[in-house]
Amino acid sequence: MTVAGFFCVSARIELVNEFEGRLGSFIPVRPPIAEAGADGRILSGAIQWGYASEVPPTIGKIKVVIRAQEAYMSFNNRGILKVGIPVITLLLLLAAAPVLMAQSQTLSGTVVDSSGAVIPGAQVRIVDAAKGTAAREVTTDEGGRFQAINLQPGAYTLTVELSGFKKSQTSITLDVNTKLDVGQIMLEVGQVSEVVNVTGEAPAVQTATMEKAYLVDTKQIAELPMNGRNWVALMSTVPGMTSSTQNDFNTNFNDVSGFHALGGRGSQNNFYLDGSPNLDVGDNQSQYTQPSIDSIAEFKVQQSSFLPEYGRNSGMVVAVQTRSGSNSFHGTAYEYVRNDVLDAIPRLATSKPPLRYNQFGGNIGGWLPFPGVSTKDNKKLFFFYNREMTRRLNPGVGYSDVPSAAILQNGDFSSWLTSNNMDYAPFKVGTVFQPGTVRWDGAGHIINGMPYPNNVVPTSQWQPLSANLLKIYTQLIPGYTSLPAAPNPGYSRYYWHNPDTLHKDQDILRVDYALSSKLNTYFRWVNDDQNEQFGNGVWAWEPFPVQPQYRPKPGSSWSWNIVNTFSPTLASETILSYNHQSQSLSVVGSNPLDRDTLGANWTQLYASANLTNSIPNINGAGPISFGLGSPGWHNDGKDYAFTQNLTKVWKSHVMKFGYYYNRDNKKQTANWGFNGEINFNNYNASSMPLDTGNGL
Repeated sequence: MTVAGFFCVSARIELVNEFEGRLGSFIPVRPPIAEAGADGRILSGAIQWGYASEVPPTIGKIKVVIRAQEAYMSFNNRGILKVGIPVITLLLLLAAAPVLMAQSQTLSGTVVDSSGAVIPGAQVRIVDAAKGTAAREVTTDEGGRFQAINLQPGAYTLTVELSGFKKSQTSITLDVNTKLDVGQIMLEVGQVSEVVNVTGEAPAVQTATMEKAYLVDTKQIAELPMNGRNWVALMSTVPGMTSSTQNDFNTNFNDVSGFHALGGRGSQNNFYLDGSPNLDVGDNQSQYTQPSIDSIAEFKVQQSSFLPEYGRNSGMVVAVQTRSGSNSFHGTAYEYVRNDVLDAIPRLATSKPPLRYNQFGGNIGGWLPFPGVSTKDNKKLFFFYNREMTRRLNPGVGYSDVPSAAILQNGDFSSWLTSNNMDYAPFKVGTVFQPGTVRWDGAGHIINGMPYPNNVVPTSQWQPLSANLLKIYTQLIPGYTSLPAAPNPGYSRYYWHNPDTLHKDQDILRVDYALSSKLNTYFRWVNDDQNEQFGNGVWAWEPFPVQPQYRPKPGSSWSWNIVNTFSPTLASETILSYNHQSQSLSVVGSNPLDRDTLGANWTQLYASANLTNSIPNINGAGPISFGLGSPGWHNDGKDYAFTQNLTKVWKSHVMKFGYYYNRDNKKQTANWGFNGEINFNNYNASSMPLDTGNGL
């Protein structure tokens, strides 16, 4: 039986069946990160718990014993938790009352006078600096403290006023997934009409929570150089992060497999976009959609001290926040160009590799006029739209050394003979022996045999299948009879052209609606129209381009976030999201490896499964080995998520509990090798009577 959930205490967890007695103890998924102080009080922290190997399957009520707290949960016969999480979590939160981090942000502080005495009853107003709308209005308690919960990331103006004191104004910035304590705000004696503007630096050390996290803000995103304008590369600037792609010109968008936090695996990470999951569950190493760098406000990388809301994977958490509109209109148009004309010749190279890369687009943001809802004097609707187009063309020229026409047409291996003798036989290296005449010693060395005259294998002795394979091979090399000689004797040099293209169009729209200081909502939509073409196929192992393949990879992401502040001490956050991405592989144009066209008439085991009617893959045949990759492969992934968080302020404590539902649907071709394979190797055929001593 498996039990899953979380408790915000550091304690041993025991299960007791009311009718059968003690069942077992839970094993924490991560080591406890909460510690008790000298007085025995739990300072802060959380553990996640899951697989309890000692617990047998059971039906009925299970009592969970944690220190002196008890709660009941009901299980079905599969041991899946059915009810009780919100109730249990609330009880435990009330018992331990740690500080929890929300998807939205929290702002707190203490209002004092010039003598340091706390000031209760002061009015605190938090205004969104970009939109000009009131985000929250609270009053300080008897201890002079205030808490504003479930705020959105961004810049704010914090105003504090009370009759008999001058008004205080402070500019602050709330980062994504941040609990910010501004410390003491001092009010000076005077008239409310007098304003004191407070300026200062943000605290160097974050003390409100125990998280270990790093922020990459708007300024860093805009100004730090990136190879390919791929913002994911900025994660390599975070301490404790290693990347296998940080120095590459990486245009493989959506891929996040090369990043490892604190030694973790690349497939253990979590990615969130505006609070909703954004990680393809098929491989756990790619995003459903990767927003353009110009549409991102900031992102935060959390590496350890995770809180219960971040489960699923054990690695780092990357939370990305998109940009929103402001109370004035702003727009940008841009194009970034990379071209080999502007490049230098690489060190140790004689020419420049060809490159064509263009990324262009624009964005606009501002407020939306709507009669009776959002007007010039009362702006409530805001929007931000970004469109970006990426074009990459890599001509991909190169060459391959292939067997000469004399070998492929006539079996003439005379060019392979060298002046050196074999170590254990009186023959030249490169000798081809007649089948059935080769003799070996105990160590497997050739010691005798009958060579073919002039090292030429008569075509009359060619096995029909082998002759057919060589014929097919020659059809794949245009003009193979007139190719220039390669440095290696018996080989010709085949120069080929391998175009590699990327076509990506992305639209991102975000609409914010500030109904009041208590109710805010926004909708975000991402649409990715992405496709690629590879001259030598995808996941293929061809010595030269044979079968060009096309891979469309469209994706979309929808998110609706609602923040409702019922009172200054109680707020709700609701997130609904849907992600989708599909991929498929197909042959560009007519199939050059079509069985009928090439005369490959051997029997197929599963002819109906060979969707492209291609010849088999050929392995272990040296320079004539090639594999076709995966034409006909298909992948489709959908992700539905619902998050309901409830945050409660109780005196100096902030408590959070909620519910998270995530449904993933992944459909993918299980195996794409339906065209069959022909394998050659020197293990199964070693010391066989018909061995010629030469694989080709």
